[in-house]
Amino acid sequence: MNEREIRARIRELIRTGVLPQVMPDGSLVDEAGCAVAAEVHVGMNERASCAICGALAPEISYAYPGRTILRFHTYCDVLWQEERAR
Repeated sequence: MNEREIRARIRELIRTGVLPQVMPDGSLVDEAGCAVAAEVHVGMNERASCAICGALAPEISYAYPGRTILRFHTYCDVLWQEERAR
């Protein structure tokens, strides 16, 4: 995928709710109303695929409330951060 295709995919994933508009931080709360601590992991996972482009070996993982884990390649993550900021 090229940059234009990745950005279009990110916008579609945000629009459909697959990718969140916010990062996992202390401002998020769980179902019980408790603050949720940030969980960001850096390190390649060779068996997983990127939530955006679908290719293997993403390097960044974000853990969200409800046990949702999103994994991204560094490049895809940068583009997601930029698209979220728009």
